[in-house]
Amino acid sequence: DVLGKVYAGGIIETGDASLDHSVLWARAILATSRHYLDDKIVPMPCPAEYNFFFTHDTLVTDLAAVNFDAARVKRDLEYIAVHASSDNVIPHAYYWKDTRYVTEFAGTDNWNHFWFVITAASYLRHTQDLETVKKLYPRLAKSVKQMLANRKDDGLIWAYRPDWWDIGSSFGPRSYMTILAVRALREFAFLSSALGGGAEELAGYEAQAQNRPAKCFSYFVTLP
Repeated sequence: DVLGKVYAGGIIETGDASLDHSVLWARAILATSRHYLDDKIVPMPCPAEYNFFFTHDTLVTDLAAVNFDAARVKRDLEYIAVHASSDNVIPHAYYWKDTRYVTEFAGTDNWNHFWFVITAASYLRHTQDLETVKKLYPRLAKSVKQMLANRKDDGLIWAYRPDWWDIGSSFGPRSYMTILAVRALREFAFLSSALGGGAEELAGYEAQAQNRPAKCFSYFVTLP
């Protein structure tokens, strides 16, 4: 099964032996980094043995995997959607705790909202699978609302945690979150347009994406 995954979908050859070997190795790692969690075989966050599913690890991995395994990406996006809350908030993590499986949902300052939108857009570009994206859309729209909840008057995205990782607790403007918001807004406009979204709404998202990079640059380069 692992060899089948490694060579499925053709071989990518660049002429660079080390790079070509790395591609095959990466495919093998993706094929083996899976585990059994609550009656499903799901991606592991790393080659380890513990009962966790992390949305972030899956989505960032799928940004690469979508180039050669779109079926995997579809399964992952649908798995995330299934574990969303009743009001469409996607999970941050899903795991066994004490006596039951529990879900941690992604709060307003959680980076998974950005990656969910970006990965879904990449999936659509590679597959033209509008049916799946249409099913995901309520969760995608909710993620956009969540990620913009901490947009302040300066046009930047504020969060309690430092850029990238969930340590610390100091509410302030975040370059990482703002930059990802720009990309996610543009990708959401693409998704909405593909599904026939309203022109006025799409123009609003595009305008926000256009204005935010300059504000982000202006703020952070003038810090003492």
